[in-house]
Amino acid sequence: MPRPQLPIGTLGEISTTEFGKRRVRARARYRDLTGKTRQLEATSTSATAARRAPERTFSQRMAAAGDLITPSMRVAALAEVWVAEIAQFSRSPQTVAQ
Repeated sequence: MPRPQLPIGTLGEISTTEFGKRRVRARARYRDLTGKTRQLEATSTSATAARRAPERTFSQRMAAAGDLITPSMRVAALAEVWVAEIAQFSRSPQTVAQ
């Protein structure tokens, strides 16, 4: 049975691996707001510092995605946001209406 997908906008489990002298690599998968699963990786001299880096990167990426569109948003509300965005770029009224 396949592993269940991460919910949209969440960070998966962070795993650490020691390599070299005083080097630790932390890896984690996350599912971004588009639904694509991506991987984060960071290295540091301690396991704790290595674990913090993917968490920090993930929170920055999710904050950069904006608060306007959320995973729980309904399609009708998303369409309103999209139409408002199209109207900002001086499209003709017929284009916005379609």
